[in-house]
Amino acid sequence: MAGPPDSMLAPPGAGLPDCSFVPVPALRREPSLSDVSASWALRRLLAEHPWDVVHLHSSKAGFVGRVAAASIRTSAVVLYTPHCFAFLAQMSERKRSVYKIIERTLRGLGEGVILVSSWERDASLAAGVIAQERSWVIHNGADPFRGKAPSDVLGRESGSRVDGLGLGRPKLPDPGVVEALATVPRDDLGGFSVPLVGTVARLRPEKGATDFVRLVARVAAANEDAHFVLVGDGPQRDECERLAASLGVAERLHLVGFRSDVASFLSVFDVFALTSRQESFPLAVLEAMALGLPTVATLVGGVGEIVVPGVTGYLVPPGDADGAAEAVVRLLSTPAELRMFGEAAHNRYLELFVPEIFAAQTLDLYQQLLGRRD
Repeated sequence: MAGPPDSMLAPPGAGLPDCSFVPVPALRREPSLSDVSASWALRRLLAEHPWDVVHLHSSKAGFVGRVAAASIRTSAVVLYTPHCFAFLAQMSERKRSVYKIIERTLRGLGEGVILVSSWERDASLAAGVIAQERSWVIHNGADPFRGKAPSDVLGRESGSRVDGLGLGRPKLPDPGVVEALATVPRDDLGGFSVPLVGTVARLRPEKGATDFVRLVARVAAANEDAHFVLVGDGPQRDECERLAASLGVAERLHLVGFRSDVASFLSVFDVFALTSRQESFPLAVLEAMALGLPTVATLVGGVGEIVVPGVTGYLVPPGDADGAAEAVVRLLSTPAELRMFGEAAHNRYLELFVPEIFAAQTLDLYQQLLGRRD
């Protein structure tokens, strides 16, 4: 693997066996003159070994990597997964046009593009940046336990919210969760005694951070016991805190910041809420499903390919805090539905979104493309 030195894949973060990491300091998220240096660094790396497959992830890596691969006429299969094309993000029309021109210029390089959702593929085809016969949809897979057994990560015997799945609310939450949620009421056994509605997101406009706070206010008005948890950090944290105070829910909304123990927090939620205004195929929803959580989400990007309305959760238009709150209140007030949706969500995760499926589909595509060259 190659990437920026501060990448989450860099040691010791990833800790992947039989895999080395090559830092590329010039590879940065935003467009800059360093892109030239990054492309040259990747060019040297590609020329050093007889690679079979070169798989580029993100728009930036797709740009500099495809240029580098083409410059040495590599014999490797070159694939590109943008994880949502840059031009699909919220930006000015002028900037969007520039990104489209770049993608159209480079679309003939390599074997093709892997999209993480059908929504992204349709939008990309409409924009003319990919060719239908050289594009494939492979949904993301997610593992909130990072390859470990749930009991090893959560460290506690599970409760009864999703009986029989080995998941559900722990009878005794993880100490880190207890510390972060110290003001949430607990029962005599040490577990949380009130409903918990949570989300995991960067606190940025496109993630609908303030929409989640507005959802909190509406649900809190209908359910006097519920508490709310926002796992994540970002530039809108202060704004979220001010909004929570102005809406009178500061004491019931717990902003716990960035956490590496996300699964432990998900394990104590009753409902997962996604209020994003922009997504392609959010991993946070997949991880919530893995822990048997029903989801109330905004219908953006490929979210409709994950959440089945009336089966695993509910979908509302982006920005509709009232509609999202109504769905959350319904779930909290209907235990049978909460349980049924949670079980269905977990089963759908096992059927479609475990990492093994994602990995097998990706490997199968590699082998198909390599086979064409034999």
